[in-house]
Parts: sequence; structure tokens; C-alpha cells
Amino acid sequence: MPTPYSDITKRIKQALSKFDKAIPGLQGKVYAEMLEQVKRLDIRDGRIAVTVKNLSILNSIKGKLNRIILNDEYRGEIKDFAKAFNDVYKLQAEYWRGIESTFKPRPLLKAIRNQSITDVVKGLTDGIGANVSDALINILRTNITAIATRPIAIMTAHQGNAAIASLKFRRAPYAMVDEFSMRIQ
Repeated sequence: MPTPYSDITKRIKQALSKFDKAIPGLQGKVYAEMLEQVKRLDIRDGRIAVTVKNLSILNSIKGKLNRIILNDEYRGEIKDFAKAFNDVYKLQAEYWRGIESTFKPRPLLKAIRNQSITDVVKGLTDGIGANVSDALINILRTNITAIATRPIAIMTAHQGNAAIASLKFRRAPYAMVDEFSMRIQ
């Protein structure tokens, strides 16, 4: 038997599922672009060279990644996801009216909903730079400016909606492997 709030949970799951479906396409695009961009780096004696050119390439990579991720399709998915907040708000009001016929949402509840929408949209747009582009650039910058850096495995893509990409590098002469995985949370 459906619970009194099953429509609410169903709508939330629908919104999350639809948004999740957009992520693997972005993963593939980010992965392909990173492979292309890493090829532009100067390599000397099998190592990433510490050069001004390599550092300037980093600046262009960040912009390219942000343009790939923050495309019109992704922004549309964010807009649709944000609309789900209004749907859930209406379903919650209906639920409470079913319990208390005189229920009317207070202004505070509306303000909380609006703030939630603003925070989610900001996190899914502005947060992309800090959580994806900046993190990938920092990995490359560290490996460009480190002495005797040798790329072992430039990038491996992970399946699943949480992981964007992973970069692995081994610093010679050590046998340490530094791994960084980007996750959308």
C-alpha cells in the first residue's frame, strides 16, 4: 500500500534519476578532452617537462573543461532538476492539507525552498570549477612542476555516475602511485 508521502519520494527519485543520466555523457566528454589536452604537454625523456608552455596549457584546459561541462544541455538538466523542488513543495503542501485542511505554507517555508534551489543551482554550476576543473588542473600542475615526474597512466575513466575521472602518476624514482578521483557529491 502506498504511503501518504509516496508521491513525494517518487518525484524526488525521478528528478535524481533523470539528472544522473546526464552525468555519464559528461564523463566521456571530459575524459576525451583530457586525453587530447595531455597530449599537448611537452614530454622530455619520458617525463613531463617543467616548461612555461606546459603551465600555460593548464590555463586553457580549465576553460575548455568548464565549457564542456557547463553546456546548454547540462544547464537544461539543472533547470529541470530545480523545477522538481517546486513539484515537491506542492506535493508536500497537498500532503499536509490532507492531514490538516487549513494548512497554508508559511513564508519561511517558501524562503527555505527558494534558498535550497539557489544553493543547488550554484553548487551544480559554480561548484563544477572547484570540484572538477580546478582539481584536475591541480593534479596536472603538481605533476608538471614536480621534479622527475613520469606519467604512468594518464587517465582512467570510471563507470558510475559519481566518478568523473581519475588521474594516476608515478614519481620516479619512488614506487608511489598518487591517485585522485573526482566525485560529484
